[in-house]
Amino acid sequence: MSTTLFRLDMSDNKLTAVPRRSLYELGKTEAGDLESWLASSGEGLFGRQVLWIARQDRPSEEQRSDLVGVDKEGNLLVTELKRGLVAEDAVTQALSYAAEYAQKTVEDLTEIFANQKDTKSSRGLISSVASPEDAEQALSKHVGADTEVNESQIIILVGEDFSPKALAICDYLNESSGEATFSIECWKYGVFNPIPEEHYFALEQILPPPSVRDAIEEKREASKSRKYARDPVRREFMWTLLNFLVGKAVTGTRSRGQSYECRLKQNSWTFPHDVFLSVHAEHPKLILPPGLCFEAQTDLPHINKGKQWDGKEVLEFVDVDLRNVKFTDTFGERLIKVVEALKETPIAQ
Repeated sequence: MSTTLFRLDMSDNKLTAVPRRSLYELGKTEAGDLESWLASSGEGLFGRQVLWIARQDRPSEEQRSDLVGVDKEGNLLVTELKRGLVAEDAVTQALSYAAEYAQKTVEDLTEIFANQKDTKSSRGLISSVASPEDAEQALSKHVGADTEVNESQIIILVGEDFSPKALAICDYLNESSGEATFSIECWKYGVFNPIPEEHYFALEQILPPPSVRDAIEEKREASKSRKYARDPVRREFMWTLLNFLVGKAVTGTRSRGQSYECRLKQNSWTFPHDVFLSVHAEHPKLILPPGLCFEAQTDLPHINKGKQWDGKEVLEFVDVDLRNVKFTDTFGERLIKVVEALKETPIAQ
């Protein structure tokens, strides 16, 4: 099925089909042109309000995504663009991108957003920010104070057409997504050229249909409501911790809308490192940025050292069960000791 655009002559009550042109005919590409067109718009695009945070970003060494954005509900939009046909390999490619981005914290995303200013002008976003602090402020303004970011990922495939197999895979994945922590949308675009030097761009969602998309959104919101309604202990733990750290040698700050994460910094540090504390999992864990390491102390037991997916060192307080344990001053003092034991190390080139 193809979208047809008509010119309406109101005086003669006449429709005239507007010629449709492919990107290939126009000499345009997805990386140089289609990305720019979409990145220049956020209001109403894909039926949403989108804040684009990355273009041609590398979620891993082997991958380079097209466009990444955040909608008003805090969902991460991972967008894969094709100049012509979207086949099943594009679905696999987009899924691998989404899997990488699903692991990223809000701090990771704001850093990615801020780093866009250093990309070439032909690759950068239309809207950019000057620093991670500006990126955090822009993101908070976009989603609101109490919205969790990147709890769900929405894969958006954009092409001039879709293979039947690609559509069948996407339909199956949407039906099988459980609590809708991810979903896939297929959008067909067309460029229309009624007269020389005048072009129109059309977007049409072909999957999922509106009723299914509404059902996915309802499932996603219900999942979020259940998650946060049954997890008041973690929220209370983080809130009490941040209050405990006021006036201490280690301070804590939290992004708006983040109930289970904060940044920690020793006041005496002269280097720009922030340690990330997460209470998402069963035990509290510190995530160390490159350039910091933990020098084990004999008086700090029950801390497991490990690494997360991106190679960052992780310190886990395995004796603290976040499912039912409240914050105590003893844990707070212990946390301060661990942060004070962190040392700066050279970053391998």
